Amino acid sequence: HNGCGQLIYPGKEGLLASVRLAVIRDGIEDYETFVVLEELTDKLEQAGGSPELVAANRRMLEVSPEVTKDLKHYTDDPLVLLKHREALARQIVKTRDTLKAGGS
Repeated sequence: HNGCGQLIYPGKEGLLASVRLAVIRDGIEDYETFVVLEELTDKLEQAGGSPELVAANRRMLEVSPEVTKDLKHYTDDPLVLLKHREALARQIVKTRDTLKAGGS
């Protein structure tokens, strides 16, 4: 039963996280990344900031078909996921910097 769904296991030094728990954590972090970008984009838009950056952010908030098309069709290439995570992180930094500089 693949560990019967356990997320943590007993160890000599205390509890040990399972790979399953690490993957759940990664998924939660990915979700939070989208939320942060969406909130920053909303702030930028409300501040009358760069329409080009707002549009680019909105496009990034749509999950690329390269990552997943639906629940049955998705990539199993970790490099594709890492590339998209890095692009989202760069966009967050760019948007934060733009907001700090006055939104233009």
